[in-house]
Amino acid sequence: MTTRPKVNRKAGSGIGARVGAGARPAVRSGRSGARREGDRPQYVVLARELMGAIESRGYPVGTLLPTEKVLCREFGMSRITVRAALRELEVRGLVSRRAGVGTRVETALVRNRFVHTANSVEDFLQALVKLTFRLLRHRTVVADADLAAEIGCAPGLSLLVIDSLRIDASGLPVCLSVHYIPEPYAGSVASMDGGSGSLGSFVARANGTEVAELRQVFDARNLDAKQAKLLKAKTGEAALVTGRWYFAPGNKLLMYSRSLFPKGRAIYDFRSRKEGLAPIGARVVPFREERAAKAAGAGE
Repeated sequence: MTTRPKVNRKAGSGIGARVGAGARPAVRSGRSGARREGDRPQYVVLARELMGAIESRGYPVGTLLPTEKVLCREFGMSRITVRAALRELEVRGLVSRRAGVGTRVETALVRNRFVHTANSVEDFLQALVKLTFRLLRHRTVVADADLAAEIGCAPGLSLLVIDSLRIDASGLPVCLSVHYIPEPYAGSVASMDGGSGSLGSFVARANGTEVAELRQVFDARNLDAKQAKLLKAKTGEAALVTGRWYFAPGNKLLMYSRSLFPKGRAIYDFRSRKEGLAPIGARVVPFREERAAKAAGAGE
């Protein structure tokens, strides 16, 4: 197998979201309720609280959300966490932000989009639980020079090829994918049909291993007639193309997937952080505060 650049390891990069002043509905204070919900990141919990308030008309369309400062105080969260939650609402089309004005509620109806956010490999794979996997067909091919170059494998490698759709809760196709699985890892995939979760994780578990690393690239193209029909979209419509490599420990390629997302069906929202910085959601001490603390310590 070919060695790939190491991207998105199990300890992560982050992802976020944002929003902000007006009359407040009854939203639970984060000091007791929204601060934590199982293992969900704080910004996700807060985003859901605010989304529920908007959908229940607690914040009418056209009004402003509370400022970041007010939300920080109400929920006992850092400004970074609040901004991440507000960004989540923004990418869903619920709010808009304008400097000097604030964050305005644009609609109480969540747009029919798959919003994919993740801080780690685990988060990335968990996001696919929201979508149903529909198997279209499968076959075996031998990688020629062009396919081997795209995947990063040796020419002549036998591959299981799977065509599939991902369907959202409303029945709308979100993406059309072609998956290539090296024959040594190709087990039964028929049981995935109608289920959810990551096919890469399914392949890993079937082989007694795990997805330790992901690599992802993005491109764009227009849908042809066949693709548009399967995706319930228009021929020639713009689409996001993703190429995704799933690696087991030891940099062993488990699967390569190429997916098409018609415009308006999915949003990818990523945030990267420099090593050594405080984790997202942690309190960041202002420089002046830190300097004052050091000065006080030196005077003791």
